[in-house]
Amino acid sequence: MPVLAALLLLLFTAVANAAEGPYLELDTKGHMALIRSIVFTPDGSELISASDDKTIRVWDAGTGRIVRTIRGEFGDGDPGKIYALALSRDGRLLAAGGRTGTAGQGQLIRLYDLNEGTLIGLLQGHDDAVLSLDFSPDGERIVSGSTDDTAIIWDVASRKALHRLVGHKGDVNAARFTADASGVVTASDDNTLKLWDARDGALVSTLTGHQDKVIALAVSLRDGQIASGALDGTIRFWDLINGRVLKEINQGTEVMSLAFSPDGRRLLSGVGRAPYLAHVWDAASGSEVASYGGHDNIVLATALAGNGLAATAGGNDNEIHLWDAESGKLTRALVGVGRAIWSVGFSPDGRSIAWGVERPGSGELGSLAFSLKLPAKDSSLGEPKALRTGADGFARAVTEAGGFSLQTRASGEFGYLDLLDVVKDGKILATVKRGENAGYAHNAYTFTPGGKTVISGGGHGFLTAYDLSGRTLGEFVGHTSDVWAVAVSPDGRWLLSGSDDQTVRLWSMATHENVASLFYGKNGEWVLWTPQGYYAASPSGDAHVGWHVNEGEGKLARFVSAAQLKSHFYRPDIVTRALVLGSAARAVKEAPDAGFALAELLQRKPPEFSVLSPSNGAQAAVDMIDVALDVPPAVDAIEGFDITVNGRRVASRESGTVKSGERARVRHFSVPLSGGANDIDINSFNAIGQTVDKVTVLRPGARVSEKRGRLYVVAIGVDDYPNFKQNLKFAGADARAFDEMLVAKGGPLHAETRNLVLAKGGDQPPTAANIKAALKTFRNAGPDDTIVLFLAGHGVNDGPNYLFLPTDAKFEGRSWDQSTVVKWEALQGAIETSKGRRIMLVDTCHSGNAFNARLLKDAADASIAVYAATDAETLAQERPALGHGVFTYSVIEGLKGGADLSRDRFIEAQELSTYVLDAVRKLTGDKQLPTFTQSGRSDFVISKVR
Repeated sequence: MPVLAALLLLLFTAVANAAEGPYLELDTKGHMALIRSIVFTPDGSELISASDDKTIRVWDAGTGRIVRTIRGEFGDGDPGKIYALALSRDGRLLAAGGRTGTAGQGQLIRLYDLNEGTLIGLLQGHDDAVLSLDFSPDGERIVSGSTDDTAIIWDVASRKALHRLVGHKGDVNAARFTADASGVVTASDDNTLKLWDARDGALVSTLTGHQDKVIALAVSLRDGQIASGALDGTIRFWDLINGRVLKEINQGTEVMSLAFSPDGRRLLSGVGRAPYLAHVWDAASGSEVASYGGHDNIVLATALAGNGLAATAGGNDNEIHLWDAESGKLTRALVGVGRAIWSVGFSPDGRSIAWGVERPGSGELGSLAFSLKLPAKDSSLGEPKALRTGADGFARAVTEAGGFSLQTRASGEFGYLDLLDVVKDGKILATVKRGENAGYAHNAYTFTPGGKTVISGGGHGFLTAYDLSGRTLGEFVGHTSDVWAVAVSPDGRWLLSGSDDQTVRLWSMATHENVASLFYGKNGEWVLWTPQGYYAASPSGDAHVGWHVNEGEGKLARFVSAAQLKSHFYRPDIVTRALVLGSAARAVKEAPDAGFALAELLQRKPPEFSVLSPSNGAQAAVDMIDVALDVPPAVDAIEGFDITVNGRRVASRESGTVKSGERARVRHFSVPLSGGANDIDINSFNAIGQTVDKVTVLRPGARVSEKRGRLYVVAIGVDDYPNFKQNLKFAGADARAFDEMLVAKGGPLHAETRNLVLAKGGDQPPTAANIKAALKTFRNAGPDDTIVLFLAGHGVNDGPNYLFLPTDAKFEGRSWDQSTVVKWEALQGAIETSKGRRIMLVDTCHSGNAFNARLLKDAADASIAVYAATDAETLAQERPALGHGVFTYSVIEGLKGGADLSRDRFIEAQELSTYVLDAVRKLTGDKQLPTFTQSGRSDFVISKVR
C-alpha cells in the first residue's frame, strides 16, 4: 500500500461523501494564489481574506500576523477556491463562496460563526461559482451573485433561498443590498446593473450606460449612494429612483473592485491593468484623494476601515497591503514567507540547481539568487543558500537549437501568448496552442539538450513536453499555479521548474515523475519533499508543508503539518536517495521502515489540546505561573508534555496535575517566569506524532538573572581508532581544552559544576560503554541546571541513522558492531529528555562525508542550542599551528572573551555563534562554515568574562 494511502487511514475520519485526500499542501503563512476578497472587521482590528489557494485567513491588522486560518472541503483543481466573502455588521457571521460545492450538486455558500471559529451552516442553490456575497444591514439575509447568471436572496436563520433573481445575460459579478435593505443591486457581464425589490425579488429597473462588463459595486452607508465599476475604466454613482448617473469618474483602466469607507466619505477602487494604481476618491466630489502603486499586478480586492486604513490585495506574491487612505503611504504588508519563482537553472556540471525570485523584464530569463547542491553517491544533500559565485555558465532555458527556434505569439482569443511556434529557416513548422483547459499561455519554454523535445510551462500549473511537430509527449503534473521558469540539466536527466505556487520542482525527464519539490522561505526556512510526503527540512521548515484533511462538506477541514508527523516522514535519507536514483517511488520502495502498520492507524490523529490559561500576552507579577491545558480524550492518548520557557526545559514528558473538583481532562503545570517576555513552548506527544502550541507571558520589570543550579559538562574527544586506522590528531585536546575553558568561564554562573572528560589524557577513555554511561548523568539535571555535551571525533551515516564512533568502534562484515558505536538517538535522547538549558557542540558532522541533517534538526526541534563544526557542503579543518581543530579553537577563544561582542562581560549563545562563524571562515578562507541552531526568540548567557 502506498504511503499516502497509509496517511489517509492515519488522518482521514470515515465521513460519508467527503472528497478524496488528504492533500499534500504548502502553508507559507500567507496566501499562495490570487486573493479574491478582503473585508475588515467592524472595529478595523482584523482583516479577513479569501483566495484561490482555498483558504480564508484572518489577520491582525496591527501586527500583520495570522490570527486564524479557516479551511473547508476541497478537491483537485478548482473545487474549493473561494471567490467571495461577506461579514455581518456585528462581525459575528462570515459567509464564503466560490467553487465550494460537489460536482453535480451545485455550489455551496459556507456560513461561519467567526467568534467561535465554527462552520454553522451551508446555503445550497447556485448551479455555478459564487462571485459575490453581501449581508443585509440587520444580518438576517444574504444576497449572492453567481456565474450561473442569477442572484439569490437567502434567509440566514433557515438557510433557505427566499428569491432567485433571474434576468441578467451574463455572470453576476456583484450583488449588494441597498442601505435601507429594501432593494438589491446586481452587476453583470452583460454591461448592466439591475435593481430588485428585496421583499419579493421583483425586477424594479435596469441601469445601462457602462460600455463593458460591470465588475464591482459598493453601497454607501451614509447616504445610500450606489457606485459601480466596469472594465470600461469608469466608476458611476447612481440615483436608483430614476436611474440617473449622478457623477462619473474615469479611472483610465479596468475597475476590478470598489469599497466605501464606513462613514461613506471615501471610495477605494482596484485596477486590472498597469500601472496598477489603487485610488481613493472623495465620494462627494469625485476628486482623487490619494493613490497607491505598491502592487505589481492586478488589484482585485479592496477594503476601507473606519480608522482610515485602506487594504488592497494583488501583486505577484499575492500580498495584502495596508496603507493610509489619505496619504497613500504603506503601513504594512500581510504576506507569507514564500515568493514566486521566476527563474531556474543548473550549474554547468549539473550538480546544483539555482533559482531566483525577482520578476524579469520582458524577454529576459531573470537573475538566479539561491542554490542547492544535489546529492550523488559520494556526497550528501546540501541546503539552500545564497548563490555567491554568480550565475555564469548555468544552464537556462534554450530557445534555439540545431537550427530550430521557439517563438510565442497571441491568437487574440484569450489575450495571452497562447501560441508557441517551432520555427526553422524562418518558417513555422509546428504551432502548439494553449487553450482554456490547457493553461492559456506559454509562460516559459525550452529545448532539451539535442533539440529534439520542447518543454513549455503555462498557467494553472500546466507543464508539458512536445516533439518538434507539436505532438504532446506527456505532462509533468504537480504545480498548482502558473509556471514561470523551466530549465533542463546539461545531461538531459532533469527538468527544473519554478512557479507562482512558490515551489521549485525537479522532474525526471525520462518518466515525467516529480521526484522532489522545494520551498525556500524569506525567513531562511526550507523544506524539500517527495510526492509521498517524505522530507528533509531546516529546523522549522516542516511547519510549511503538511496535509489538508477533508472532514465533509458541513465541517471544517484540518491541516496537519509535516512537523506533527515528523517521526514518520522526516527522512532525509529517502529524499537523498530519490535524487540519486532519479525516482522517489523507487527510493521509498527500497527504504527501511518506510510505511505504517495500517491496521493500527484507522481513526488516529496527532495530539489535540488547547491552552486554557494564561492567554497570549498576559501579564503576571509572580515567579511561577499556572499553565492550564484542556486535553480531550482521544484514540491515542497524549503520552506527555514538554514545556520550555525561553529555551529552558522545565517539564519533560510530564502529564501535569489535576486539581480537585476539576475535570480530569484539565491538566496543570507550574512554570517559572523571569522578568520581561517569557516564551512558553508546549509540545505534546502520542503514538502518532506531536503538536506544539505557544503562549507568551510578560512579567513586569527588567529581565532578571535566571537562577542557576548545576553545570553538567560531558566532553568527548576521540583521537585513536585502532580497529580501522583513521586516527585524528586534536579531538582529545579539543575536548580537554573546551572542558577547561567552559568550567572556568561558565562554572561561576552556577552553584556547582560536575564535569567529565572522555578523551586521551582525560578522566576516562572514550569507549562506547563509558560514553553511554556518561550520558545518563544528564538525567539528574533540573529546570535550573545547564547541561553541555561536546563531541569531537568521527561520525558516519548508516542508512537513515547517524553513528558517533568511540575509540573501540568496530566494522564487521558489512555493518558496524552496534555494541561499539553510539547511535544519534542515544545522544539526542539523553539531552532531549533532560531539563534545564541544553547545549551541544558537535565536531563530527562532516567527518568522512558523514553529515546528517537529522543531528541538527532533532536538537533544534527539542529547543537544544546546537553548534556544529560544518554545514552540509564543507569539511572540518585541523591546523597543527593552533593545536586544535579550527572550530574548537574558535569556540575556546570565544568563551575566553572574544565573543563578548556587546562588551557587557557576558557571552550569550547567539554572540558565541556569530563570533565562531566569523572566526572559522577567516581561518579557513571560507572552506569551513559552522552552523548554529537555536529555537525560539530568546537568548541565554553561556559564560562570564572576568
